[in-house]
Amino acid sequence: MKRRCLLLTLASLPLGASRAWAQVVLPANTLEVKVQRVPDSEPSAYEVQATALVRATPQEVWQVLTDYERMHEFVPDMASCKVLSREASAPNAITLEQHGSMHFLFFSQAIDLVVRVVEQPISTIDITLVSGNMKAYSSHWEIRPVLGNKMTGTQISYQGKLTPDFYVPRLFGVSLMRSNIQNMFEAVMVEIEKSIQVKPALKAAPPP
Repeated sequence: MKRRCLLLTLASLPLGASRAWAQVVLPANTLEVKVQRVPDSEPSAYEVQATALVRATPQEVWQVLTDYERMHEFVPDMASCKVLSREASAPNAITLEQHGSMHFLFFSQAIDLVVRVVEQPISTIDITLVSGNMKAYSSHWEIRPVLGNKMTGTQISYQGKLTPDFYVPRLFGVSLMRSNIQNMFEAVMVEIEKSIQVKPALKAAPPP
């Protein structure tokens, strides 16, 4: 199965799980992705926004988004994602090494990155570039609980900016980024649903 690096095609979308539930009306399992090329940027820089709504708790979403070393099992075009270190002075700061690829039509490009991840459980994940074949890369994830008329769930928001350090044909650069991000988000949403379905059932209390 093709694998795509989650953190690569991600980027920012700050409300913690402890805050009041937002009163909104949204259908479950929806996804919206927006990508635009930054005007007059050379090389091309892209800004990304994505929002998804899943029928899961913030804790369940957080568990999937931070399961870094298992992401290659469900994220398309991800070959590996390895924790290199955790900072002693900042317990929520992690350095990750990622290897993956991007594909669109006839275009294919390997992606190799080292990134710094800063977590604010169970609310946000911020990612910045350390090294790799990106000139610039930063992203921010946000999760928040939502309450609608027909469901409760969690909104996953993502926003970021990336500038590849390799040639991307301008004709389909935006389509390439959108396709990669949409596929990644859909894979994450499926994994969240699977993780809920396979939860062990609570054992009944023994009779008195």
